[in-house]
Amino acid sequence: MSAVAEVADTVRAAVLEQADAIADPCSVASGLDLGLAEMGLIRDVQVTAGDRGIEVGITLRLTAPGCFYYLYFERELCNRIGALPGIAGVTVVRDASYDWSEDDIAPPARTRLRERRRRRRDELTRIAEAS
Repeated sequence: MSAVAEVADTVRAAVLEQADAIADPCSVASGLDLGLAEMGLIRDVQVTAGDRGIEVGITLRLTAPGCFYYLYFERELCNRIGALPGIAGVTVVRDASYDWSEDDIAPPARTRLRERRRRRRDELTRIAEAS
């Protein structure tokens, strides 16, 4: 692997780590704190060398057309990734395909979601049976 490819891979990994530090509010409401990458909301990360340093382009998708968190996600991604060493600029573009589904959630996070739902269902069943 070339040195340029290694740097790009390292930057991509750092971008995804920073994206996962931003909790998706819908996942928080469901009792899980899933980051943007875990949720499958980061569609693509482009890393290019610019005159001033590394430029990062992120394609961000939302779970539904009515999601109003795009500006929050964009601001957080730009602030966090822009603060990484060597990053000269960050651009976030919105993917308008709205083709997200729960299948896009990272497998370990999907397992946690299923377990959370199972526990909640069991809890509601116990409450109903006690009534």
